Amino acid sequence: MKTKNLVSRLFLMFVLVALTLVTGTSALAQEPVKITVWMHNHQPRVPLDEANIARFEAENPDVDVELVIIENAEFDTRLNTGLASGQGPD
Repeated sequence: MKTKNLVSRLFLMFVLVALTLVTGTSALAQEPVKITVWMHNHQPRVPLDEANIARFEAENPDVDVELVIIENAEFDTRLNTGLASGQGPD
């Protein structure tokens, strides 16, 4: 009985150490990420978007969000063209 308990504890310790190593090394290996967000020009919402992006970037220092405001008349065309060509927003 004591041997089974010891083996279980050793296995659990091994799993925890392995998870710690994997999680720790992947967090260290992260490079900065840039996200592009396209929005149509709706003035009441633009300051809210900018504030939300600033808060998000403060909470996620490895993420840079680029907000691109597109005039309403151009938005559908640019979005469709961007998505079709693979050059659209993230």
